[in-house]
Amino acid sequence: MRLKRLYKITVFCIILCMTISSSIGINALAGSRLAAIQIRQRPDQTFRLTESNSTDNYTLSIDTISVYPGEQALVNMNLHNLAPISGFEILFNYDVTALSLASISNAGTRTNAFEYFTYWFNAGGIPGDVHVSGISDLDYSGTPGNLLPGDGPIFKILFYATSNQDFAGFSIPINFAFRDILNHSDNTLKDSLGGLIPQSSIIYNDGFVSILKVAASDLGDINLNGIPYEIGDVIYFINYFLNPAGSPLSPLQRANSDVNQDGYSATIADLVYIVVKIVGIGSGGPKLRYDDASSVAVSIDSAADRFSLNYDSPVNMGGATITLRALEKVQNNLMFESKMNDAGMICDWKVDGDLIRVLIYSDAGRSIPAGANSFFAIDNSGAFKIENMQVSTADGYILPVLMKDDIKTQIPEGFGLYQNYPNPFNPSTTISFDMPVVSDATLIVYDVLGREVRTLVSGQLGAGHREFIWDGKDNMGNVVSSGIYFYRLETTEYSAQKKMMFIK
Repeated sequence: MRLKRLYKITVFCIILCMTISSSIGINALAGSRLAAIQIRQRPDQTFRLTESNSTDNYTLSIDTISVYPGEQALVNMNLHNLAPISGFEILFNYDVTALSLASISNAGTRTNAFEYFTYWFNAGGIPGDVHVSGISDLDYSGTPGNLLPGDGPIFKILFYATSNQDFAGFSIPINFAFRDILNHSDNTLKDSLGGLIPQSSIIYNDGFVSILKVAASDLGDINLNGIPYEIGDVIYFINYFLNPAGSPLSPLQRANSDVNQDGYSATIADLVYIVVKIVGIGSGGPKLRYDDASSVAVSIDSAADRFSLNYDSPVNMGGATITLRALEKVQNNLMFESKMNDAGMICDWKVDGDLIRVLIYSDAGRSIPAGANSFFAIDNSGAFKIENMQVSTADGYILPVLMKDDIKTQIPEGFGLYQNYPNPFNPSTTISFDMPVVSDATLIVYDVLGREVRTLVSGQLGAGHREFIWDGKDNMGNVVSSGIYFYRLETTEYSAQKKMMFIK
C-alpha cells in the first residue's frame, strides 16, 4: 500500500514539473509573478540556468539631486536588472521652463560598450521629450554582448538649471513619458534574445532636480566672504560685467546676486541696487511695472570709422551694460569717448576678442539723467552690432530697451538665433537671426506645452541679418497670457530654439 502511494506521488511530481516547465522559460521574465528557472541562450553560449523573480527583475530610475539656480545638474538614468538585456528604448520628459538640456552620454556607464547609442531632443515635436535608444550587439556577433545583471547608470543627462530665482525652492520633475498608447513601446527593454520586455514587467521611479533657495541673509554676498552688501561685493560684480571669464560667478554667487528679488540674477539692476543700498540713499522701492510703458529708446549712429550709441529715456537711469560684437577685425587704435563722466558716472570698457564690453555705473549712487543723450562713441571702430544690453532704473530695477535703429545689414558668416530683445517684454519684442545663404525658413512661437502660438516666418528668405517683431498675440489675433514662451527657427541647414517671458 505504501509503495503504491509513493509511486502515485512520484508520478504526480514528474507530471507537475513537466507542466511547470512548459509554462515558464523564455517568456517568464515578461510578466510572470512566479519564481522561475530561466533558460537563456546566446549564439555563442550554451544553455544557462539563472534563478530570478520577475516582480523586481527590472527597475528604471532617474536621479534626484539638488543644485543652485544656474548650476549644472548631472542626472543619471539607472537600471537595476537581475537578467541580461540587449537593448532599451527610453522616453523621458523634463520641464523646459526650468531646465536646459546640454548633452546625453553613455561614456563611463554600464552601456559604454554598446554598439548603438543615440538620442532625439523634442521627440515627436513635444518640447522636453527625449528619446534615448541603445543596442548592445547590432549584428548578433556576440561582441560586445548583452548587459549582464547589475545595477547602475546606463546613461548620463546634463542639464543647466535656470538662473531665474523664481524657481528657487521648487523641485523640477524629470518623468518617464508614455506617449505610445497603442503599442506601449516607450520605456521598454529587450531581453538577451532581443525579445520585448514590456512596461508591465518594469518598475519606474521618476526623479527631479531641486533648485535650492538662497537664504535672505546671504543676498548681496557676491564675493562669498560672509559679509553682504559691502564694497568688495561691488568690485567683484564690476569685474564680472567687464570680464566674466576672469571673474566668473559660481551658482551660489549668482543666486546671491539677485538682490532686487526680481527673479533675474547678475543683472545691471542688481549692481545698481547694491550700490544704492550701500551708500544709503534709499533703495527697495516698488519694482518697475511693465505696464508703466517706461522704456529707453536706443539708437545707433554708424558713420565711417565712428560708432555712437545714443539714448532717449523718460526716467533717470542707474546704469547700463552693453556688449558689442565687431563685424570685422577690431582695430588696435580704438578711441573711446563718453559724456557720462559729466553726470558723475563711470564708463569702463574692455576688448575681449571680437567683443567689446561696456559698463556704465556709479559707485556713489548717482544716475544717468533722463532725456536724449549719448552713452558713448568709439572712433576707428568699424561696424558693430549689439550682442546684449541691459539698463537699470535709478533704484535698481530692469528698464526695458527699445531699439530704434540698427547698423546696416551685412551678410553673416553663419547661422545664428539670438535672444529676443527686450526680455521680459510687453507689449512686443524683437527676434533676430542670421542666415548666410538663401533658405526656406520658419520662425514659430510655442507655449510651454509645445502648442503653436504664432507663426512669424514661413517661406524662403535671402541671406542676411533678419529681425521680426512678436506683438504678444496668437495666430487668431488674441493677446496671449503672461508666461514662458519658446521661439524656434528651422531652416534647411539649421535649427535652434530659445525661450522668452511675456509679462502683462
